[in-house]
Amino acid sequence: QAMQLRIDMKIGIIFACLFSLIAGECIEEGHGVNSHLICMGLQDGDLPDDTHHGHYHDVVFVETSLTSIPSNALPGVHFQVLEIANNPNLMMIEDGFLIETASPCHTIKLMANPMLEYFPFDDMDSFHSLQEFSMDSCNLTSIPSNITWHSSVHSISFTNTPIETIEANAFTLAHGLRSLDILGAADSLTIE
Repeated sequence: QAMQLRIDMKIGIIFACLFSLIAGECIEEGHGVNSHLICMGLQDGDLPDDTHHGHYHDVVFVETSLTSIPSNALPGVHFQVLEIANNPNLMMIEDGFLIETASPCHTIKLMANPMLEYFPFDDMDSFHSLQEFSMDSCNLTSIPSNITWHSSVHSISFTNTPIETIEANAFTLAHGLRSLDILGAADSLTIE
């Protein structure tokens, strides 16, 4: 029964994703602890989206045409996992993009966003429950100083991202940090 439920959920997610590719919107899938808000096909101007409210296990921005995710992108939406992946035009995530709803989030995954140059590290102060932060195959070149990582953060990873500079004290406030991976950075990486 559990296997059939997982298969049904995956089929539902696939149909929701295909529909949103055509419609360019955020689609709710699943219920309770297995609920998802999947945003596909979005274009600049589609956010903020205030049509969804409540708690989701994860919020996924995938295969969009967005060049930026604006401040307060999903007001009233709370989640545990944020995944922003495979967005070929995404260059920036604006300050305050999810600041009002960040508290329960424990995982942030940024993957295969090849133009992404700016992430609002100042917003990390709002992610009180964050445990894992990962950025893979993005275009960030600098990690700023004095990021307010909460003690709950135990894993930070930057892979296949051309980081040239890690500013002083970038990870000093991550008191619970057990794993820091910086792989595939620029050959000229400078640590201040």
